[in-house]
Amino acid sequence: MRRWKRVVAVLLVAAVALILEGWAASAHAAPALFKKCTYTRTPDGTVRPPYSLAPLVGVVKVTVETNRGTLVLQLDRRDAPCAVHSFTHLALTRFYNQTPCPRPTQAILECDARRPGYTFSPSS
Repeated sequence: MRRWKRVVAVLLVAAVALILEGWAASAHAAPALFKKCTYTRTPDGTVRPPYSLAPLVGVVKVTVETNRGTLVLQLDRRDAPCAVHSFTHLALTRFYNQTPCPRPTQAILECDARRPGYTFSPSS
């Protein structure tokens, strides 16, 4: 009876090893779905930084309320994942709501330049 327990234990260990090996091989072959972003906290704001993993796929629709009206934006995560992740985080915390925008132009809407409480590299 003791011999059968050893055989079963060896078979279980072998099965777990094969499963882990297959999982590790597929993890290396799979395309990246997230990018690691570095957000550095600063003392001049009230919003905590977002989590460091930014999704690389999808388009985000963000609605922002300003004194010039409602802005509806579509942001592509593939082009700038860390910036889209940050902007989405700030929009969800209502950081931009009721932001004064004194100078609307045809190209951009210049709004208040207050700081959220963290920075990040635009290239990240």
